Amino acid sequence: MAERSESELKELVLEGHEILKRIARDGGLTTYGEFNKALMDATGLPGFDLTTDLGRAEMGQLLGRIAIQDWALNPDFMLTSLVKHSAENGPGKGFFKLAEQEHFFDPAQRDELDFWQEQVGKAHDRYRRGRRSSHKP
Repeated sequence: MAERSESELKELVLEGHEILKRIARDGGLTTYGEFNKALMDATGLPGFDLTTDLGRAEMGQLLGRIAIQDWALNPDFMLTSLVKHSAENGPGKGFFKLAEQEHFFDPAQRDELDFWQEQVGKAHDRYRRGRRSSHKP
């Protein structure tokens, strides 16, 4: 994400977090492409080029930042589980890599699909119950 300023990254993290909370409240999921468009609409910033390895890596880094920020509020799940591939049932490899690094997920003990579905369920449950973070949307 070298071509974006730190202030732009902070704006993308903040808006991305709000977008994902709205998706969770609605009990939904979003694709990487839909999330990218929602970020562009919310911030007015250029989107990520998801047709390139670099663009996909930058999106993954942004989602990692959002997940890490959200753990201060929701330490028992990954809000970024709501972002998935359009052609596949599940998130990208970076989601599982971060989950493993942060000791949320042990691939030797759990199936990726089961873990992902559990994370999605926890995100939906957290926000559907009306328990809001201390940050105003």
